[in-house]
Amino acid sequence: MRKIIIAASSDHKIVKVPVGSVAIPRADLDAAIEALTDTVWTLQSASNVPLADPYILAELTNLCERVGYGNVMASASALWRHKLGTSAGGEFVSGPCRSTAQNNLRVIEAALTNLKGHRDAS
Repeated sequence: MRKIIIAASSDHKIVKVPVGSVAIPRADLDAAIEALTDTVWTLQSASNVPLADPYILAELTNLCERVGYGNVMASASALWRHKLGTSAGGEFVSGPCRSTAQNNLRVIEAALTNLKGHRDAS
C-alpha cells in the first residue's frame, strides 16, 4: 500500500499525493501540526465522561424525560448565549457524541504522528 498525504492544490482543491512526490515547506508542516494539536485538545474535552451535578440531578432528569435531553441541552445553550449578549461565543454548545470525538482523536493523532515524522525527516 502506498502512503499518501492530503494536500491542497493551487486551485484550492483537496488532492491525494503520494508521500515523497512533493516537498512540503517546514512552515506549512509546523502550522498543520499546531492546528491538529489544538483540535486534539478541543476534542479531548468532548471525549471525557461528564459527571452530573447531584444537587440538580433528579429535577434535571424529570425535565429531560418530559421535554427531551437534546432540547434541554440546546435550550440551555441558547439561554447562556442570550445571557452573554455581545460576548456570545463563550457559551457551552453540544458537540459530537463521545465515540465520534474519540474516533476523530485517533485519526488526528495518527496524522500528527505522520506529519511530525515527515517534518523531522526533512
